[in-house]
Amino acid sequence: MSKKKDKHADISIKNKKEENYKSEEQDASFLGATQASVQVPSNQENDSASNKENLALNETENQAPIENENTDAGKECNKKTLKDLLHKPKLSKEEKARLKQKKKEEEKREKEYQKGTFKKNMKALGIILVLGIFTGSGLGVWYFNFALKSKVDYSIYTVADYMPNLDERFSTLFGITAETDKLNWVEKARELGIENPSQLSAIDNYLLAMYNAQNESELVIESEGLVKSMGTSQTVYSLKTFDGSLYTFESISTGFLTIAFHDEMTVDENGNVVGNVDIYNGKSGTITPTSAEWELDQSLSPSDYTKLTGGLLNVLNPYIISEATVLNNDVEVVIDENGNYSMTFELHPIYSVLNYYRQVRRTGDLEADPYFHNVTQTIVMDKDWNLISTYVEEDYNAVKMGFGVGCSGNLKQNFFFDGSYQSSI
Repeated sequence: MSKKKDKHADISIKNKKEENYKSEEQDASFLGATQASVQVPSNQENDSASNKENLALNETENQAPIENENTDAGKECNKKTLKDLLHKPKLSKEEKARLKQKKKEEEKREKEYQKGTFKKNMKALGIILVLGIFTGSGLGVWYFNFALKSKVDYSIYTVADYMPNLDERFSTLFGITAETDKLNWVEKARELGIENPSQLSAIDNYLLAMYNAQNESELVIESEGLVKSMGTSQTVYSLKTFDGSLYTFESISTGFLTIAFHDEMTVDENGNVVGNVDIYNGKSGTITPTSAEWELDQSLSPSDYTKLTGGLLNVLNPYIISEATVLNNDVEVVIDENGNYSMTFELHPIYSVLNYYRQVRRTGDLEADPYFHNVTQTIVMDKDWNLISTYVEEDYNAVKMGFGVGCSGNLKQNFFFDGSYQSSI
């Protein structure tokens, strides 16, 4: 009885081992391990009996025949079998070359894409940087700074320390102290023998001419300019008007990109601001180099507007010109062929822009303040101290995402009074 059971057990074990053998053989074939069945070299006759014995044993135990692991061939066979099981089949030289070439092409395309993207970003940055133009009386730029701080902390300076004292000049030059007498200062000057600007200093002439312009009942200032940065150029146009009660100021910049805004401020008969200052943006699709249709964006109190821009709309020159801001104190007053008088001021790049930098920051919606290198302004007036034009040149730095960009610009302004405006642009 026990022998019969053992016989059946042997048959069951044999069948099970045959199934395992077939499964292992299929796996080895799938993994490319068919080389495992390496034949024993003929010169190894000394091990032939042992190999046959192993082969018989393998068949008895229903296992796939393997080489004797003690023989050189067996060791080599087992090595190859393990290597083939653990690694993918080797690629042909042609396939390796094809994959290598494909990888090179993908890397080249990625480099070209990154290079093109960088160029586009830098070009867009250069264009954007030249858009921040203050077109009432000066030039500016759109400065951005996400990673770096400005080189100048304007908050440590007090604006009043650099402002000129006009009352002192009226008193010293003409003996005028009453406000009502100031309006007739030209007649008083002539009585004192001062006939024209050549008899006064350049700073005195500038301040007296600016006083006259700010007290005109009607005023138009038309401006045009150009700003260059990183090989790009942006044109600028602006128009400031005053009709006796309403100041308007519009600025339009065109080129690769277009931007436009328009501000309005009402004053009473004493020059005090009435209500808020309204800010408009140009409607998309309506903007030309010199005009646009406007839509209201926001209204600000006079104090908030001053904090935003550095000054109200009745300020005709955002730069501070005084003995404390002019670098060339020996400014010459020059008479041209038309009998007009001009003077050129080299201004301190910090002290002269303590109001102006706010306008620059506002125009570009900046997170850092601009940093100026050079500011030069030329003033032209007639013999009665009426402003004719101003011309500004600036060099400055802008920062965007860690990149420092040098910019330069110029702006010419023409002044018109009492309805004499005729556009020359």
